[in-house]
Amino acid sequence: MSTTTTKPRVLLVDDEPHVLDGLRRNLARSFSVVTATGADEGLQRIANAGPFDVVVSDFRMPRQDGAEFLSQVRQQAPHTTRILLTGQADLEGAAAAVNEGGLFRFLLKPASSEVLTQALNDGVEHAKATQLEHDLLERTLRSSVRALTETLAMAAPDAFQRTSRLRSLAQTLVERAGKTYDWETDLTVTLSQIGAVSLPAEVIEKVESGAALTPVEQSMVARVPSVSAHILADIPRLEPVCEAIEAGLSAGDATPSFPGHVLRLVSDLDDLLRGGTSHADAATELRRNAARYDADLLGALGSAQPPVTEDGVVEVTLEELEAGMVLVDEVVTHTGVALVPSGQQITVGLVERIRNFAQLDSGIVEPLRVRPTSAER
Repeated sequence: MSTTTTKPRVLLVDDEPHVLDGLRRNLARSFSVVTATGADEGLQRIANAGPFDVVVSDFRMPRQDGAEFLSQVRQQAPHTTRILLTGQADLEGAAAAVNEGGLFRFLLKPASSEVLTQALNDGVEHAKATQLEHDLLERTLRSSVRALTETLAMAAPDAFQRTSRLRSLAQTLVERAGKTYDWETDLTVTLSQIGAVSLPAEVIEKVESGAALTPVEQSMVARVPSVSAHILADIPRLEPVCEAIEAGLSAGDATPSFPGHVLRLVSDLDDLLRGGTSHADAATELRRNAARYDADLLGALGSAQPPVTEDGVVEVTLEELEAGMVLVDEVVTHTGVALVPSGQQITVGLVERIRNFAQLDSGIVEPLRVRPTSAER
């Protein structure tokens, strides 16, 4: 969006070049104006020359009217304010576009320079407010996710380690399938194990070791997806993530969204790999139940081998231990009690947990062997 040091950026769309020329001359003093003759060119401008604070479109244009065009703008640039110019004869259609298409305003033609300038100024302020709200939600969301994963890392390290494995598998699989590993997919996988905080430690240990579960324990584990969704339910913008977790980890025939399909496949794959099945045999086993999985993801499974860990093992003291490092060996006390499993990525909370245990009589075996790694994806 625009800053205080530059003119607000406005895109004007009309199929009549002389109309655009007149509008540009009238608005150039207050705005940075870009024009497009028609909807197709307008979308190209947004893709190649955006972002814009405000997009103004005429209603009556060939091939695609302004309401349809601005509906596409909403999908392509959701934080851009959208204004529709319409004649008296098109008033009913313009009103429907406002109500159904989420437009900021429509103006009757011919709109005076003063009226149009005021509408654009209002639209710029609306765009700024929308962007600020979006940024606040993003920060809130990131902070909430970080707090939850920190809690999981401290309360259930084994479940957090599974989360790390699932994320690595998911990103590899999605990219090999030619898809985009977007924020919704990543959050679906990352937060899928939050409900594991409800499990007793011994149950989590049995799950991770592949030991047989009692019927009561199986019931506990089966409820983890719904517990995860319940914990996440009140966090803004996570409704699709909650639905993807529940549908993706459902034992039934529920059809999840794409993030849910990713979670379903990598979760089942991780179960097989953790039980000692080779990657090739695991892929064969999953293909026997192909109807349960997304075809593109299943097709990429043969090439999506578990990520190979890079070399570069170093030894560090407790004072040198930092968030982002990955443990090569498990962290144990001098009495042999395992605190954090190998392969675990260290978080700020885990650093504090390990250092707290180090102050007890049992202490912590040092040095710790780790792989320094980049920050979380």
